[in-house]
Amino acid sequence: EEVPDNQEIRYDLAMSQSNFGRMLAANGRTEESLVNVRQAAQIMEELAVSKPNDLLIKQSLALSYERIAEILTTVTNNHLEARSLFLKSQEITLK
Repeated sequence: EEVPDNQEIRYDLAMSQSNFGRMLAANGRTEESLVNVRQAAQIMEELAVSKPNDLLIKQSLALSYERIAEILTTVTNNHLEARSLFLKSQEITLK
């Protein structure tokens, strides 16, 4: 799928995908959930590169990492990757 160029639309898309991913996880659709939250994080990473001083994007990127980590921890027991993502989130938050 092609992601729009407009940064506001891309931000909204990432937030929607992240929320949808959490809903899928809550309904036991783990693989689909992880696809959506990972895509959301990828979009947020791209936005953070293009707007490195945007606090909202930084906070949203940190939240994206936390959401992936939560799913990995609670649903798949992939604690190693989850820990790595929690640390990435913390690093962003502390900057």
